[in-house]
Amino acid sequence: MIIIDTDNIEDLINTYNNSLLNSNFDDYLLHQLKFVNKDKIIVHFNKTFKKSDQELITNTIHNYYLDKYKKHSFIDKFDDYVHIILLILGIIFILISEKLISFLSELFLIAGWVVVWEIIYDLLFNSIKKKKLKNSYKKLANCEITFN
Repeated sequence: MIIIDTDNIEDLINTYNNSLLNSNFDDYLLHQLKFVNKDKIIVHFNKTFKKSDQELITNTIHNYYLDKYKKHSFIDKFDDYVHIILLILGIIFILISEKLISFLSELFLIAGWVVVWEIIYDLLFNSIKKKKLKNSYKKLANCEITFN
């Protein structure tokens, strides 16, 4: 359970856009998500809010994280295409280096292996972080929100 101790809606909702969360509140929720039961996420507000404010807070939290989840899913889809294209390009560079002589051969070989290494590094390290963040967004988009 993530407990929120504020009765000021301005601490939760962005001052300039009601469909966005306050950036400090967003950071707090993502940070606290590391310490709660991953199966069932409950965001509990200890303070009382009017019914209309409760609906605004609930809808904003769910829609905000659902939108972030969709954006990350869209980006992940195209990242996979870019990885495949760059991997093919790296392999082509390596194959070209076998056909060339001297300096150009070394240049294409190094360029090909750098491209291949960067893709492997991105898949092994950065993709894990991106998928973890995307799952956090999905959990917060579907979390239960309770008010005291």
